[in-house]
Amino acid sequence: LKKLMAIFKRNLTSQILEGATLEILSKKGPNGKCLEVGCGDFNISNNLSKKFPSWYFSGSDISDEAIDIAIENDTKNIFDFRVGELFDPWVGEKFDIIISDVASISEIVASYSDWYDGVSCNTGLDGMLLIEKIIISAKDYLLNDGVFIIPYISLSDIDKQKTLLEENFLNVEYVNEKEWPLDSSIATQLQKWSKKNNKKYWTLKKVLDLDIAFTGAAIAYC
Repeated sequence: LKKLMAIFKRNLTSQILEGATLEILSKKGPNGKCLEVGCGDFNISNNLSKKFPSWYFSGSDISDEAIDIAIENDTKNIFDFRVGELFDPWVGEKFDIIISDVASISEIVASYSDWYDGVSCNTGLDGMLLIEKIIISAKDYLLNDGVFIIPYISLSDIDKQKTLLEENFLNVEYVNEKEWPLDSSIATQLQKWSKKNNKKYWTLKKVLDLDIAFTGAAIAYC
């Protein structure tokens, strides 16, 4: 029997991405095309469409189950949904805005948490395996004045991510950064792994006895 893939739940990253995209939509014209890659159940774009009904929203995800739920929630049948990896479903198309919510934390971190239970997290040790591909390819799917919006998460190699963004786009802004406490059991496992392997692919701040991670949105302009 085919094992069903779980669907990633709305979280802090979703809220941060939605807020950043809302700001860009407010600055853009009255209509345009917005694509969400790694859209899950499409909750980000679904919410945005209610505030910007003249915009055309599309979404894709590697999970058939996620897209099935997104289609069920599209009661007015107004969105374009496709199943596939990264930009594969959108060859030849261009958008004003692209949102990426593709997994971007280190596989090591994911292995010590239950956040990705049943959800694909083939991200590499540094968390950049998929993100590097999507950053390099994004401009091919954006219009000349297009905007690419992607989260940055301190549980990955954010310095590498920022370098990739700044090498591939004219200007990049980092906004809406939020700090949050990492579960102590995960932090302990990461410390053990780092000591054993003499490597570290994450950035944590120590505040009193808490290990603090952070998440924000990068807004990249063509």
